This record gives sequence, structure tokens and C-alpha cells, in this order.
Amino acid sequence: QSLIYEFYKRFFLISDAGEGGIEPELLEKMNEQFRHMDPYSVSSTGLLKEWYEEDEPDFDRSKIQKNHRHISHLMSLYPGDFVGQNELFRPEFMKAAIATMNDRGDESTGWARAYKVNLWARTGDGDRTYKLLRGLLTDCTYPNLWDFHPPFQIDGNFGGSAGIAEMLLQSHMFIRVLPAIPERWSDGEFSGLCARGGFEVSAKWRDRKPTEIRIKSLAGTKALIFTELSGVECDGEAVEFEVCASPERHIKFPTEKGKTYIIS
Repeated sequence: QSLIYEFYKRFFLISDAGEGGIEPELLEKMNEQFRHMDPYSVSSTGLLKEWYEEDEPDFDRSKIQKNHRHISHLMSLYPGDFVGQNELFRPEFMKAAIATMNDRGDESTGWARAYKVNLWARTGDGDRTYKLLRGLLTDCTYPNLWDFHPPFQIDGNFGGSAGIAEMLLQSHMFIRVLPAIPERWSDGEFSGLCARGGFEVSAKWRDRKPTEIRIKSLAGTKALIFTELSGVECDGEAVEFEVCASPERHIKFPTEKGKTYIIS
């Protein structure tokens, strides 16, 4: 149900945007099904349930294996967005997701460690994310940099690089720079990462805080950016922006396709 729930949400976004030529009858049917879904709940042990029946006395506990590498019921945390860090989301779900990840542990095969890198990045815990990334490279990677799970697994490589990007930039709600930056990366810069909405983002930082963010607009859409920086300019001129307090402090401003906006 968690997979279907996230899929339907994106289907409705496409429909709301007037794209795809979706038939009204199909949309009505999906809306009816969506109302009956109940994809997430917390067990009596504080974990995010993988099975609805977990709290029933006759449930087969062998279905839940501690330290098992499969953790796909957390796709609501990543790549989905039902579980999140701010008050828009029920905080017990984030707490339960973290408890579930701790229950499953950090050690696993390459692809599963790569997935856990992305999951922990969504929690905002940069040092734990870095620990998983180090484990992926030191314990699950051949000298030629292929991820192993005999003979090799390319999804571990792709997932690892995706995890690094997720540590530096997230955009599933609004653009957030350095959402899970570890202590070991206290100073640095990146360039050319893509964000949802049609943006190319580059940034510099010191002491794990951004000092400059550059956003190139590829589609001319409105930019929504979580940041404590207070100045925006384009082509050497100040750009007016609106400060929003909910769900977290962020700024928003219209953009022009092809233009680069500097936040500093």
C-alpha cells in the first residue's frame, strides 16, 4: 500500500497540472481507492509496520527479521515524502522510521546500504548517513569501485551516488541545501546538482552552513528555498522575495528561464 499510495499521489499531481490526458472516469476511480488506503501505522514496539497484522497475537513473527536488508516499507521516507522532518507530518512516523532503521541495523549488502544512505539522509542525520556511506565504500565495494553482491550490483553504485546527492541537496518539498551534511564535510562546495522544479543548484559552505547558493532556472518556475540567508540577486541586481514561516522558514521568488540567482 505504501508503494501504491506514493504512486497515486504523483498521479494526482500530474492530473492537477492538466497533463497526461487523464480520463475523468479513471481519476474518479483512483480517488475512491485512495480514500480507502491506510498505508502507514506504528506497531506496539514503536516500529513502522511492515505488516498490518504485526500486533495480533497469532502473527508469524518470522516475517519480521531483525537486521534484514529489505526495508522497502520505508519508501514513504525515501524516495517518497509522506514521512518528513517538519510539522506538516505526524512526528511519530519519523520516530518510528528511525526506530525501524536502527532495528534493521547498518550492515547489509551493497544495494541495501546504498538505500539506507538515502533513508538516513532524509532524517537530517548527516553523521549517521556518512557512517553508512563509509560502510558502503569500505565493506561493499571492489577495488575497481563496483559494488559487490556477487558478481556485482550497479544499483549499489547508483544508490550510493544518489545518497551523496541527497546529503547535499533535497527538493522533495522545497530546495534544501546541506540537509544531511556530516561533521567531516564541515567546509566545501558542490556544483551542478539538479532540483525538482527545473533548477540547477551550486553551493559553498563553511562550518556546515551555506555561505552562497547559486540557482539556475531551467524552466522559469517559482523557486522555494529553505535558507537562513537573506539576500537574492540576479545579474547584479537585488531580487524581491517573500519570506514564509510555514512549514519552516523558506523564501520564494519568481524566476526567469536561463537566469542564475545568487543567494548570499
